[in-house]
Amino acid sequence: MPSETSLKYRVPAYSGDEPYAFVSYAHEDAEAVFADLAMLTEQRVRVYYDEGIHPGHRWHDELAKAIERCAVFVLFVTARSIASSNCQRELSFALDIDKPVVAVHLEETSLPSGVRLAIGDRQAILRWRFDDVRYRERLIAAIREHLGAASETETAAAAVAVEPAKPRTLVWIALAVLLGGAFVSYEVWRSRQAHDAERSAAIEKVEALVHEDRYGEAFTLARQWVMEDARKEDAALQALWDQIVTPGTPLVADSGVTVSFKAYDDGNGAWITAGVSPIETPLDLPRDIVRLRLEKRGYRTAELVVANPGPSIRTAEVVPFMLVPGVAPLPLVLAEDGKLDDDMVFVPATDMPVFFGGWTPSLQGDHRFEVPAFSISRFEVTNAEFKEFVDAGGYTDPTFWEGLTYRDGSRALTREEARARFVDRTGRPGPADWALSSFGKGDANLPVGGVSWYEAVAYARFRQLSLPTIHHWVRASFGPFEGVFVTAPMVAGASHFLANGPIEAHSPLGLGPWGTFNTAGNVREWLWNAVGEEIAAVGGSWRDYSQTYQLMQAARPMDRLPELGFRLMKSFGPVDPQLLAPITLPFDPEFARRQPVSDDAFEAMRFQYSAATRTPLNVTVERVEESDTWTLDEVVLSFGKNDSFTLYIALPRGTRKKFQPILFGPPGDAFAFARSNRNVVDQLLTADVIVNGGRALIIPIWAGTYQRVPDPTQDTAARAELLRMAPVRWHEDMMTTLAYLGTRADMDLDRVGFVGISSGAWLVAPPILAVDGRVKAAVLMGAGLSMGRIHPMADAVNYAPRIHCPVLMINGRYDNVFPYELSQARLFDLLGSPPDAKKHILHDVGHFAYPRNQTAREVSDWFDAHLGPT
Repeated sequence: MPSETSLKYRVPAYSGDEPYAFVSYAHEDAEAVFADLAMLTEQRVRVYYDEGIHPGHRWHDELAKAIERCAVFVLFVTARSIASSNCQRELSFALDIDKPVVAVHLEETSLPSGVRLAIGDRQAILRWRFDDVRYRERLIAAIREHLGAASETETAAAAVAVEPAKPRTLVWIALAVLLGGAFVSYEVWRSRQAHDAERSAAIEKVEALVHEDRYGEAFTLARQWVMEDARKEDAALQALWDQIVTPGTPLVADSGVTVSFKAYDDGNGAWITAGVSPIETPLDLPRDIVRLRLEKRGYRTAELVVANPGPSIRTAEVVPFMLVPGVAPLPLVLAEDGKLDDDMVFVPATDMPVFFGGWTPSLQGDHRFEVPAFSISRFEVTNAEFKEFVDAGGYTDPTFWEGLTYRDGSRALTREEARARFVDRTGRPGPADWALSSFGKGDANLPVGGVSWYEAVAYARFRQLSLPTIHHWVRASFGPFEGVFVTAPMVAGASHFLANGPIEAHSPLGLGPWGTFNTAGNVREWLWNAVGEEIAAVGGSWRDYSQTYQLMQAARPMDRLPELGFRLMKSFGPVDPQLLAPITLPFDPEFARRQPVSDDAFEAMRFQYSAATRTPLNVTVERVEESDTWTLDEVVLSFGKNDSFTLYIALPRGTRKKFQPILFGPPGDAFAFARSNRNVVDQLLTADVIVNGGRALIIPIWAGTYQRVPDPTQDTAARAELLRMAPVRWHEDMMTTLAYLGTRADMDLDRVGFVGISSGAWLVAPPILAVDGRVKAAVLMGAGLSMGRIHPMADAVNYAPRIHCPVLMINGRYDNVFPYELSQARLFDLLGSPPDAKKHILHDVGHFAYPRNQTAREVSDWFDAHLGPT
């Protein structure tokens, strides 16, 4: 590319009386701008420009006069020009005197709301959308449109000899000009036709991506067309855009930080400049998770991943399914230059709970310890790095092995016995798959594998660092409140699983929340903490399925499997002994494999259920909420003084003779907090898929929910009795609900369905479906067998074989409450429904946040198939 100075001499600013274009740009963009100006002048397009917007340059009368006389104002849009006060003044003056504006976007730039409002309905050219030829064609055509035919005449005339023309020559000249004009018109038409076809194809693909809930890809593809459609004339495109984005503001602790963003799965795409913190105006950010880049002089640049919505983005969107106690805004922080080693990333201090499958069964998370700020390796340790330890005599230097006690299962080993095992294929010191104390040809940059936990600890000491504890590793690998604001599925989906071997450790795959790579897949990573007689080794390897990323795994400390590797961490002070301590799992694997009670025992359980129904003395119905698509009525059944039962009925708008009633079992927030019954409207954030599908959503106030939440008690016997009797009371609630619905002409009791989410699926649904045959089809979202001890009367393992109606189970692969193998799959296998009447669908999510559009189709299709279409 020619230098700015050389281009300036070749691009004289126009100073005549013919129509010309005034060019506004930032001095920092001169190299790219002058390349375009040189091309324009070669095509006889007249341009005027200032000598560059330098710091301290004053905006004066000469520029104002040049703008007043121009035929069109051309703004080269970049983050630098938008931030330039001089460019802002020039644009503002041009708009004030009503000059035509052509905005040439040289890069993807998030416009401040004022600028977006000012030029949103102006002509725009998005540079990155075209190859060089098409870009130049569009730029020339856009400016010539305002300069008039003179520019085209000049271009044609430049090719004619200077000598006086003869009459016949003049005819040919005129014909050439006419043909040239026709050709330019044809090219403009052809370009517009191609543009429209490209737009239609892109929007069609965007719509398909939205239907599959692939919002990151949809964002990247749709954004260029939304920017072009700034006047919001395309209602269909804007409706898609509203589904793709969740407007929000990134929260940054320090001021003066330049913030850029892009969709998570657009790793190689251009960054979009959001502005400088503090950012006040909400940005159109892609839904689900977002890549952020934070830059400030004197600080380490950070590339982070945040959930949207989530605690690090200010947004008005309500998160369905769950209320999380203690969730507060979490501003992002940068580390000062010199604080971190070059290959490490900064993880800020936190006391937030952990969400990790097989270790943390609570919906609110567990193990809430104060973890001070620390740094962790961006990449896994490589073969080449580990060889430095081998070559330095690391295997024989006792300094690195001091204090270690060696065990193989329950058997203790001496240092000599253990050292005899720490050898390669040739009997020399080194990882198990090396030879002659060296790795294979071409393997230098692969992550080291085939090392025991003891070798990993010794290497860490050699580097004067340490293995991460599980508390540090989980906080570095997942976002805050991962159980609700999930990042793991996207990280795992972008990582190295189900492969024939590892990839290079520095491969930029699976960017984690704080800037790590390959915490998911590639090699499993040794941690510090013991788990019984084993050691935590987590993250999954190239051999595994992606859901192992968020699942507790362990290995014997002497294991030297090819997929066992590690990364290192550095604390900024002593590590709390609590964080170094062995960890215990919250369930007994033997209990997880428990079997259902016998038929005789189940009959004894069934005997406690009653089929009796009650007739209310009074019924009141009140409309309490409505939307464009549904209405919600509160129904109160009174049976006597201080004896009433409340249910809510959501109906689709429009008229039908009869509705299929779908009973709803709510998630855990309905059981955890004593709130007003009318808070059930929050369930419509998710359960409106039932109503929008043309069915009636019936929400009983089940025993133990909302205003029926019992007073807290520390009496163990009383709590056990409440849990024992809860399924019996839920059955009574169902019988009362169906008896009332039977009095209404608009309900079809021959086609009753059930939808449960989380607690409504694994706790309420099993006795409802097994004890009584009224429900003809069910959908259980987030269900599984309890991983902790539970009363047999409330244990789904005893009801599952006695459920015979069609059942659709929808789960997340990364569910930390109900791990797939031990919980979800066992429940599905135990269901007594015929094989062709049960189905299990897994999505790449955690315990919540199932893909909205896909779930709506799956639920509607299931009920259409087993209850009949609406």
